[in-house]
Amino acid sequence: MTDASQVPEWQPLRHHHFAQLAKRLGRRGTMSLLLAGSLGLALTACGASTTVNTTPAATGTSAPASTAATGTTSASAGVGSTLKLTDDEGVVYDVTLEQITDPAQPDNSFDAAPSGQVIIGVKFKITGVSGTENDSSDNDSSIVGNNGQSYQSADEGIAGCTNFNGGGFVVTPGQSLIGCEAFDVPTGVKAARVEWTTDSGTGNVGEWTVR
Repeated sequence: MTDASQVPEWQPLRHHHFAQLAKRLGRRGTMSLLLAGSLGLALTACGASTTVNTTPAATGTSAPASTAATGTTSASAGVGSTLKLTDDEGVVYDVTLEQITDPAQPDNSFDAAPSGQVIIGVKFKITGVSGTENDSSDNDSSIVGNNGQSYQSADEGIAGCTNFNGGGFVVTPGQSLIGCEAFDVPTGVKAARVEWTTDSGTGNVGEWTVR
């Protein structure tokens, strides 16, 4: 009679054991071994209890737990403050409201404000943070007067300050550019807020409060 202590403990067939066995049996012997193993598993499954999932399977694509903010987001600051903005492609850059000049002088006589209006000049500093930002300061910038009206940038040039590159700018990480935008407003109207909207005026909004 065989002593139970002498019976080797059963161990699962590991990958390197299977590889050695397959090498000994050859291709045909290995296929027979796999077929026998599959049959044994099927018989075992027939004898095991089965749990039926009555919960319908989810269809479509699950929404992520959180998504990037879209549309308009705002942050309030004052003159001299820097706002970090992100465009719709994930490019990040800083915009600093450097200075407001009211009234501002045009760079030549042809750029004088229309009759009954004055020019408000706004100086911005743009610094790249990540990615390359290629946009238009003409389209991105605007001011809101103390009369509640919004004013887009005008075509006039401001004495002593260029309009970036004809209103366009390109910044890479660490690169900074300084430029000015002109705004024509009715005489007596003061700037209450300055706004910067990414993606040529269709993206995220940064806002400075003028005091």
